[in-house]
Amino acid sequence: MKFKNAITAKCYNQKITDITYNEIISRIRKNLIATKTLFRKADKSFNQDGKILKNLEEFKSFYPMPKINIEDSLTKMKKKIDEFISNSNIEIISSENASINEVFEQYFNLKKPFGEGQKKSEFPDAFTINSIENWVIQNDKEASVLATDKDLSEYIPKSDNIYMIDSLSEYLESITEKLEQDKAKLEFLKLESSNAHLEIEWQLNKNLHDSIAYNIYDQIKNDPWKEEVEYEPAEFNNTNIVSSKVTELDDESVWVEIVLETETKMQLNYNDLSTGIYDKEDGIWFNVEHINEEKSYKTKIKLLANFDYKFTQDDKTIELNQVEFIEIIELEEK
Repeated sequence: MKFKNAITAKCYNQKITDITYNEIISRIRKNLIATKTLFRKADKSFNQDGKILKNLEEFKSFYPMPKINIEDSLTKMKKKIDEFISNSNIEIISSENASINEVFEQYFNLKKPFGEGQKKSEFPDAFTINSIENWVIQNDKEASVLATDKDLSEYIPKSDNIYMIDSLSEYLESITEKLEQDKAKLEFLKLESSNAHLEIEWQLNKNLHDSIAYNIYDQIKNDPWKEEVEYEPAEFNNTNIVSSKVTELDDESVWVEIVLETETKMQLNYNDLSTGIYDKEDGIWFNVEHINEEKSYKTKIKLLANFDYKFTQDDKTIELNQVEFIEIIELEEK
């Protein structure tokens, strides 16, 4: 679960403000409302265009699809979040620590997180960071603040004990570095994991060739001139690691967020509507050419890699265990 703004104090405890907590609940409600609409549309589509599956026992439970009760679902999800916060020993800092005068002084003087736009929507962020600042000062602590919002990440705290971090991976890496006293171990793992491009390329071709190809296909199918697009699993070559960040570390394994560039090849089959003629009266395409071609892309991908390692005075080894696909960052046809 990602929190927009969270802090880690000197004692390595995680904390959020009550403003952030309420923002999470509000976003869940909005997502539930949108999901209810999607369920309603899907239910209508299943019962009309997809009713053939009603004849099979294993699909009968989808007719009709279950109804979504916004408030009941929100209550259940809120309970899960509260349990997560409790089990993770996350403290909720009260926004009563915030200074209204200081926040409005920032607003009227065009200071971050408001900036030149004086966006009133930034008030929650302003009160959040102000609550954290005052908590740090009152409790004589140090804190790393995760702030993925650009205006907030550029904010300059009034306390030297607050460190602004603009990405979740950097935030997790900062915690790992603080918890790990053995810097040599961490540097060894960073270096060796960033040199594992051949092993990662092998994992891509063995285990992730279909899931990544599908994500590429998912972008291609939106082309209005391509109809009935089909794809084959991808092939990866010339893989190069751009960056790597340690996000989790224990005594035997390490998780590393890796951004890599690779040449991706995949076979595509589709009807090229641009080659045909459309009959408006009958609503039918004629003389459409069927294309079977190999596409090559320069692809930037974000992955999460797990390595098993041994680090002793006499034995330093690292071995790639598994790779999980996160997202395609860039896709450029060659």
